[in-house]
Amino acid sequence: MPFQLISLLMEPQNKDVGRKLFIYTLAMFSLPIFVFYICRYLIFAADTERRDMWSGFTAVASVNVIIVLYVVSAFREDREEVCQPAPAVGVWATRHAKERTD
Repeated sequence: MPFQLISLLMEPQNKDVGRKLFIYTLAMFSLPIFVFYICRYLIFAADTERRDMWSGFTAVASVNVIIVLYVVSAFREDREEVCQPAPAVGVWATRHAKERTD
């Protein structure tokens, strides 16, 4: 199943979507951890009682920023590309071929 998803994302019409998915997935995985430890050891190092709380808060805030950036980038996609129909694959391709022969 995962290899089928990867092969679908590598098709020419899906490469931009696959690239965007990879970038935002990588950011969702790495950026909150990075922000947590930077805040814990550099920014809130003096406040030993609450530094974990504030570091966790900033990590959650960074996740929300990534989500907002993803939604904004999805809305800013080129409308001309969205209006073009995707090629028929799988069951739909065989149905479409049968309709042409009838």
